[in-house]
Amino acid sequence: MDICTNFKDFFVYIAKAACVMQTA
Repeated sequence: MDICTNFKDFFVYIAKAACVMQTA
């Protein structure tokens, strides 16, 4: 498991969640 890829995916998930919360 690549830690860098995992970290990037984590931040992408957070960004998407924040975007959804703003739209809701």
